[in-house]
Amino acid sequence: TLSYLGLPGPKLLDVLTWREFIGAWTAVQVVDTVEAQDDAAELELNVNRENLERDFLFVKGDIDDFIIQDANKPDTDQRNLRWPYQLVNLDYIGGLVYRRRDVTSKHIEAIKSVIDIQRNHPFLLFLTLNLRDKDKGELEEWVQAIEGELVAAKYENVADRFDAHRQLKNAGLLKIYVPSIIEAHARHHEFRFYPPVLYHGSKQMLHFVVEFIVVRDVVDEADA
Repeated sequence: TLSYLGLPGPKLLDVLTWREFIGAWTAVQVVDTVEAQDDAAELELNVNRENLERDFLFVKGDIDDFIIQDANKPDTDQRNLRWPYQLVNLDYIGGLVYRRRDVTSKHIEAIKSVIDIQRNHPFLLFLTLNLRDKDKGELEEWVQAIEGELVAAKYENVADRFDAHRQLKNAGLLKIYVPSIIEAHARHHEFRFYPPVLYHGSKQMLHFVVEFIVVRDVVDEADA
């Protein structure tokens, strides 16, 4: 069985779908509003109804905060979550590049922290993004920079391919942006992106699956 970390919501849909594969598991739920508190209560009720209490950890709060805090705690006994996990499922309803006042993205910082904490462990990252990102032009700036690098390296048909992605608006930009962010940070893993899935509807979502494979012969200066 595989260990799971994620945001299953009160109905536990992903956990129930994968229950034959999941052993120990951790669910995280914000409780900053009355509605969120009701969701947390329903989540716990459904855990009992579905007989999923075994090896279950319920953590109430912001999953990004817990992940980022754990990345800065060398003492694993002091961490909020039970690392490592083989399945990490992050559902970012607010979009990926939503910026804080200090002009950083907590979601991206959390993804980088997951990769860093799990440097010695293979895992699957499931990432679902709302396409209504509230960035300040960062997506387009980043994509333009990548496009310029590929043009300078004399790859063929770069402009045509990037224009085709731009026609998909944020979905196309994120299809370029997300792999580049992960590639820039995954120093201890090889990784494989599966074809992303675009969900159409009133709330468009883009779903990524990334497989991280440990590279045993990669050791950076911090580990030496």
